Amino acid sequence: TQLPTFDAIIVADDGNVWVRQFSLPGSAEVRWAVLQPDGNVLAQLTLPVSDRLYSAGDDHVVVGSSREDGAETVTLWRLGRR
Repeated sequence: TQLPTFDAIIVADDGNVWVRQFSLPGSAEVRWAVLQPDGNVLAQLTLPVSDRLYSAGDDHVVVGSSREDGAETVTLWRLGRR
């Protein structure tokens, strides 16, 4: 059985490409890798599998999540550089 390496891609306004690494059903987390236009890995972000990455930029991500009561929340996270 072959499984995909990635299952989602977002191209950010800054030219970086965010790719979600495939995770097996039942996984608690999902990892996103941020690739520069030249293909080098710039950063990684780990989210709960229930969260959805809606958009990404040079200094932020927009993440959606569902609360236990069924309400949807959308959060803008500022990203810091190390």
